[in-house]
Amino acid sequence: MSAKAKNILSYWRLPLYFLIASIITLVVTVKSEKLSGVFSALWLFVAVPGFAITFIIAIVRSIKNSIVYRGGDWPEEVKLPEIELFKNIGSWIGDEVFDISYMSGGMKIRYILFRVFGIVFIIGGIVLAFFLPVIGALVIIAGAALCIMANPRSYNEQSSNVQMISCHKGDSIRRIHGYMKNKWTPLGTPFIAKVSKVKGEALVWGPSNIGEVVVLYHARFSPCFYVSSAFGANDIIEYLTSPESRDSYLLDDSDTYNVDALLVKIATEIENNIPAKEK
Repeated sequence: MSAKAKNILSYWRLPLYFLIASIITLVVTVKSEKLSGVFSALWLFVAVPGFAITFIIAIVRSIKNSIVYRGGDWPEEVKLPEIELFKNIGSWIGDEVFDISYMSGGMKIRYILFRVFGIVFIIGGIVLAFFLPVIGALVIIAGAALCIMANPRSYNEQSSNVQMISCHKGDSIRRIHGYMKNKWTPLGTPFIAKVSKVKGEALVWGPSNIGEVVVLYHARFSPCFYVSSAFGANDIIEYLTSPESRDSYLLDDSDTYNVDALLVKIATEIENNIPAKEK
C-alpha cells in the first residue's frame, strides 16, 4: 500500500472511533435502564456530533489528497473548510467563556438554564418536524430564541432598540443612578421615574423635543437589566427625582442623533464601570 493511501486511511480513524462509540452508547441506552440517561446524553451530545464532524473532515482531506494541484502540491491560498470551522468554533467558545467569567452568579444560572432548555427545544423541534413540520419549526425557533437570550452579548447583537445588561448582585435602579447621575449624554443626565409597562422604578434619559426617551429598567424574575428606546415621553407616569444637569441639547427634528449608539454606550458604561457591591 502506498504512503498516500495510508495517509488517506489515517484520516478515517477518528470517524471510526466515534462510530464505534455511537453504536456502543446507543446499545447501552436501549439495553440498560439504569445507565440510559447518561449514555443517551453521551450518544446525543458527544458521539453523534463527533462522528458527523470528523466524517466531513475526513471526506474533505481525502479529496484534497486525491487531486493533483500544481504537480501534486496543494496551493497555500486554498483554505480548508475544516480549518475555518475549527477557528470559528474556537473563537465562539472563547467569547462564551469570557462572557461567563464576568457574569454574576444569577446570570450564570440563567445562562445555563436558557442554553440547556434552548438546546432541548431545538432537538425536540427537529424530531417533531418529521411528524408535525409547522409545530416543529416553531419549537426550533423558540429554542434558538432561548439560546440567544442566554447571553447578553448574543441578545444585544440581535436587538436594535433594547440592550441587555448583566449586573452585579444587589444592583438596583437607585444604585445605578448614583453612578450615572452626573454622566452627560445628548439626552441629558438620568433621573428616576415611574414608567408605564415597567414594574417598579426606572432610570430615564430625556425626553427630547420630539418625545424620545431612553429607559433603564429591571426585568421581572431576572438578574439582568434592560435599557430601551421603545418608550416615549407619554410613558413617564411620575418623576421621582430631577436630572442633575440639563446642560445638554434637547433634540429637535433637525438634529442628527443615533439612539442605538446611546443604548450601547449606556449599557457598556454600566457593565464596565459600576463595581460589585461590597458585602
